Amino acid sequence: MNRSKELKIGAVIAYLTIAINIVSGLLYTPWIVKQIGDSDYGLYTLANSLINLFLFDFGLSAATSRFVSKYLAEGRQDKVDCILGAIYKLYFIIDAIICIVLVVISVFLEQIYTNLTPLEIQRFRVVFIISAVFAVINFPCVTFTGILNAYEKFITLKIADALYRIFSVLITVVALLCNGGLYALVCVNTIVGVLVLAFKLFVIKSKTPIKINFSYKGKGMVGDLLGFSLWVTISTLAQRLIFGITPSILGIVSSTAAIAVFGIVSLMENYIHLVTTALNGMFMPRISRILTEENYTFKLNSLIVKVGRFQFALHGLIVTGFLLLGKDFILLWLDESYSMAYYGILFVTIPSLFYYSLQIANTAVMMKNRVRIQAITNVAVGIINVILAFIWSGKYGVLGACAAIFVAYNVRNIGYFIAYHKILKMDIKKLFTECYIPLGICMAITIAFGVGVNYLIPHCDWMSLMIKATIILVLYFALIFIIGATKNERRQMRSIVLRMVCRRKK
Repeated sequence: MNRSKELKIGAVIAYLTIAINIVSGLLYTPWIVKQIGDSDYGLYTLANSLINLFLFDFGLSAATSRFVSKYLAEGRQDKVDCILGAIYKLYFIIDAIICIVLVVISVFLEQIYTNLTPLEIQRFRVVFIISAVFAVINFPCVTFTGILNAYEKFITLKIADALYRIFSVLITVVALLCNGGLYALVCVNTIVGVLVLAFKLFVIKSKTPIKINFSYKGKGMVGDLLGFSLWVTISTLAQRLIFGITPSILGIVSSTAAIAVFGIVSLMENYIHLVTTALNGMFMPRISRILTEENYTFKLNSLIVKVGRFQFALHGLIVTGFLLLGKDFILLWLDESYSMAYYGILFVTIPSLFYYSLQIANTAVMMKNRVRIQAITNVAVGIINVILAFIWSGKYGVLGACAAIFVAYNVRNIGYFIAYHKILKMDIKKLFTECYIPLGICMAITIAFGVGVNYLIPHCDWMSLMIKATIILVLYFALIFIIGATKNERRQMRSIVLRMVCRRKK
């Protein structure tokens, strides 16, 4: 199968998997809580959150994707085997340390969680040990995703992700209906997770020429690896100064009600992030090949605009739809007490219109090993967010916190535009004239028309919401086709529609 077809099919499977994740998150999670009870679900959540604190991979996952893709583009399979040997040795060392820490924690659970009853501690220890065992097994295996991306096994990778979610949901439902309870929930997730890891490992062993060189001790390559991982670690930690620390700030200067509302903002932002970053990593091998060419600027700018247009149009649909229908959705899904989440979600998603359209540039900067710029920018953005959140949250609650993120994200956008123009010679004018302006016009017209639709259909029920969503969706796609799309894109759209019609006739 050629690379283009592999990429397209992989992208389709990725979006189907995301749809499954979102639907299951909205419907399946409340059902689980009802089945096992608030107390047991709290223990399950507590175990996962505690273990996740120790599963920070120090940038080695990104390093795997970056270096494997780079050396494959150079045709150096020997270097791929050597760098993987160095990466896995580092992973095993970190994994051993994590294992020791988790064992110590399991011994002192009573002293750590003094508010839990003896029975809850007993049940929590079982859940914690099962989750910890899987975490220790899974930690070195996070490289599998980077390896499969680098070798452009997109279909296999996305099928594995889809199978994990589908089977974990189906088997969990069966287990809970058979009164399996909390332990069944944890065991199912662990067993399915291990099987998916085994599937990925089988594909890597059988479909790639990798022969990991554990004996390699080259200082130069290891030095590059550690330097890259250090800046990725700093960048990742800085990003946690946004959504990771905001609930704590609200707890200090505001109220628990504000934290609850921000939880909904964070949940929706995460869903939107999943949709708009579904293709991340899939273009890394292609970018690596482009960067090996002597005059890569033109090809790279063309790819930035091409993929950026798709990302901007997709995220633009989400922002436009939520701007017009989000208030009704929040009221129907939750209740009036969460109405501020509507404004908060808009605050944190609108700036991302420009950030998500730069994903090719983000990957290119990483492939050129200039992640230091991203790290410094993210540190500055994190500090700005923390300062503004403390100032505004005390007076304005969750809206103040989200406004701080809005400002911080816009600073990030400006910083990235400046940095990418200097590092990659990114054509900002081309990006605006061919991406932001024409697609922004489609958004503006849809919003203006959608306001009229809301006026004509003022009812707030699920049926009315679906009718309005369908009207807005059809209008947006029509405007994209007529105004926003290029001639080549319109030709591709017609081709897709014709193929679908022909298949139905058959």
